[in-house]
Amino acid sequence: MKRFEMGQVVKLATNPDILFEIVDVNSLDNTYEIRMKVEQSFSLYYQNIAAEMLFLIES
Repeated sequence: MKRFEMGQVVKLATNPDILFEIVDVNSLDNTYEIRMKVEQSFSLYYQNIAAEMLFLIES
């Protein structure tokens, strides 16, 4: 099973053109909260994302 850490940059399988940052890890069900900063006061985020839906971007 894939494991990610907070701060890593990933792509979401359903939105492969957008880079997201992992901002939280739910240790109960091993899902992730990811966010992409759109503007200073706005961000796009998803919660409860399974690791299988994420692809790590190597820096």
